[in-house]
Amino acid sequence: MTALFLAWQDSVRRLWFPVGRLSREGQLYRFEYLHGALEARRQAGFAPLISFPDLEVIYLSETLFPMFHNRVMGPSRAEYHDYLTWLDIPAAAAEPLLLLARGGGHRATDAFEVFPAPEVSPEGLYRALFFVHGLRYMPEASRKRAEQLEVGERLLLMRGVQNGTEPDALMLRTAEVRGRDDRYLLGYCPRYLLTDLKELLGGPRIDVRVQRVNPPPAPSQVRVLCRLEARCLAGFTPLAGEIFQPIVPMSVAA
Repeated sequence: MTALFLAWQDSVRRLWFPVGRLSREGQLYRFEYLHGALEARRQAGFAPLISFPDLEVIYLSETLFPMFHNRVMGPSRAEYHDYLTWLDIPAAAAEPLLLLARGGGHRATDAFEVFPAPEVSPEGLYRALFFVHGLRYMPEASRKRAEQLEVGERLLLMRGVQNGTEPDALMLRTAEVRGRDDRYLLGYCPRYLLTDLKELLGGPRIDVRVQRVNPPPAPSQVRVLCRLEARCLAGFTPLAGEIFQPIVPMSVAA
């Protein structure tokens, strides 16, 4: 894991915007703002972070910026090893950017979330690993069914066209099992995948499988880990929209 994105949610309309990109280049960490920050400022009054006060500056550091370091669970925490298990990360691979990307870097005190960029394999397979969002808002029967999911079980995508804040929302549901009607709504795909999936759904194949199930007392936001694969059409690039592009062109030396 060498790069991830920072998203911000406005408190009024509950809209999400990708506002920054964190990467590691050699021994340096790099943070830069995206065009999504300009859109967030235009639509919802987004203000630059105190740690990164200028939208048109590329920030470099030999250590992980405090903004992100404070979102990484340290090994001294009593629940650290359980947390690695929930995230499906071996202890030997538990480096900060991977922990942030998989866990989301949530804090109760602000409106930011961290997410990774999906990958495309040399064979043209789009791959993303994510937790089901919004499970805690589902009916109790759905939450119980989530605890009974099996590794490798297929989940189906369905459009959530009546979602008030995100008309392109995609929900995840169970499929019919062995001829039995077993359709339960489990929650949503992460919002950062929606632009890509809107295009990929018109392609030849898309497949979502359960990677891991974490029963209680694991928090609901890390309850069901999914792996998504889709066959890309020619010329497809993940997160290609303008809001994901840096304000300062990538070609500009820091």
